[in-house]
Amino acid sequence: MGVKESNEITVKIKSTLDEFYKIMEEKGFKIVDKFSMDDTYFIPKELKLKEISTREILSKALLVRDITGKMSNRRTKLITFKTKKFDEAGNILNQESVNCNIMEVEEAKMLLKTIGYKEIMNVKENDICPNCGGKLYFKKGIEIGNTFKLGTKYSEALNLNYTDELNQLKPVVMGSYGIGLGRCMAAIVEQNNDDKGIIWPIEVAPFKCAIIIANTKDTLQVELANKIYDNLIDKGIEPLLDDRDERMGVKLNDIDLIGIPIRIVVGRKAVENIIELKRRDSEEVFEINIENIIEYIK
Repeated sequence: MGVKESNEITVKIKSTLDEFYKIMEEKGFKIVDKFSMDDTYFIPKELKLKEISTREILSKALLVRDITGKMSNRRTKLITFKTKKFDEAGNILNQESVNCNIMEVEEAKMLLKTIGYKEIMNVKENDICPNCGGKLYFKKGIEIGNTFKLGTKYSEALNLNYTDELNQLKPVVMGSYGIGLGRCMAAIVEQNNDDKGIIWPIEVAPFKCAIIIANTKDTLQVELANKIYDNLIDKGIEPLLDDRDERMGVKLNDIDLIGIPIRIVVGRKAVENIIELKRRDSEEVFEINIENIIEYIK
């Protein structure tokens, strides 16, 4: 399909108006509302309105306009890239426009790339990358930290300077970064879980093991469970002791839910110093003598 030479491009934006305004602000644009009650103009933040003419402002502006789609009869958001040029007398040259909605998608992207602008829109899986021509695919990501480019805003306010190679004072360019423990925990849980609950990796688990007393009315079981607890504490391992007067099924489900890596059950074989041991990430349950617990956990 042939396309007329043009300096004005209209592109369909799939994001909501609030989302789009946020994108434009992040891209370094600010709103200018002096030209129209119906349309919204964006210009680069560094432009100072009092120092340039209206014609110069419009030549660098991006225009946002509401248009009703003919086919769907729903309101869609379009953005027009203003790339007008002027002759020596200051007259605007060529005001023809090309609407990307009547072009093939790839043609529209190629046209935008040619004039140096990038399309701002939500993409979907298998869309074509305008740079390499490959298909886009989605991968899950987890934000466990963030960085902030603070620039010289605070260093100027605090008179924080450094001396450059020309022995001149310059404000320090600042930034900050941080890793959130809460975010790390959420990231770990998202990747380590099943339908029963959390599966904490033993290296970061709040407790390495949990001791469950099968029958809290059995004195021998209670004594053995407390003995195991004290031995683990002496070895620098802090266990969780469940001595609640609850049904066994409730206790087992609760330990699975909170994801303790190793489960120790003190039950009927307490008289033989034998306990049941199970890893949270395995279905295998086996019996060992209490003398071997430390060796297994470490």
